[in-house]
Amino acid sequence: MFYNCNVNRSNSECRSLAIFGTLRNVETGFSTFIFIAMCAIEFVMLVAATVVVTVIMRVFWNCRTYHVNMMTIYKFFCAHMYIYTIGSTFILAYQTEILSVTGNPSHPFDIIILVVSIFRYYQLFSCVFMLSSFLCERIAATLFIDNYECNKRTHIPCGLLIIVVACSALISINVTL
Repeated sequence: MFYNCNVNRSNSECRSLAIFGTLRNVETGFSTFIFIAMCAIEFVMLVAATVVVTVIMRVFWNCRTYHVNMMTIYKFFCAHMYIYTIGSTFILAYQTEILSVTGNPSHPFDIIILVVSIFRYYQLFSCVFMLSSFLCERIAATLFIDNYECNKRTHIPCGLLIIVVACSALISINVTL
């Protein structure tokens, strides 16, 4: 959804929001019921997925089968499930029109949806970079194969995570603002 835009989306105040459909755009009658039911199912699945990720994260961390560097990256990206859940909950509130966009960029609801859109895009882009960070960590493990498993080398996952966060944040801010 585009926010505060003119017809060709060429003005400097035009923003891209992470809302892909609203109740206002749905036809009345049975379509409205289906749309609200799908939003309710999405919310239940978000809560269930957050609980499952929390349990799996604890199990993986406590089993100590994997190298600590790989688990650091894994826990960092599992924590993004919380960002996704919070962002999606606000977006669902806007999609079902529990909260509404006013068109005034200084209104608190509009500021919330802009911030949530940045977080949502950040989460999506960080998931894109997640695979490459695991790949780079495994390449480092191959390069330092002699003593990688017995040394922590925490600078490797920390450096990878800083790069992923920086790239994801810059791209998401660029997309939204």
